[in-house]
Amino acid sequence: MRDREAARKRAKELVAQMPVEEKDINTSGKNTSYHLYVSFQGEQLKLDVSQSRYYAYELGDIVPVTLYEGAFHDPFYIVE
Repeated sequence: MRDREAARKRAKELVAQMPVEEKDINTSGKNTSYHLYVSFQGEQLKLDVSQSRYYAYELGDIVPVTLYEGAFHDPFYIVE
């Protein structure tokens, strides 16, 4: 039963290579957030990344992103 569930979850993920189109640092109060922007299927995605990943990528660099179908079919993304 567990193996079947794991296989079903793996089938709903997609690994894509996406170029960085924009970068953004957002400072609000004590928190700083780092974002990379990429496009996938005509939609711009805002990816939250660590500070080290933010500085590791330049505009035009290719980012490997895994897209998952989350709860209620709401997608979420993980930068590899």
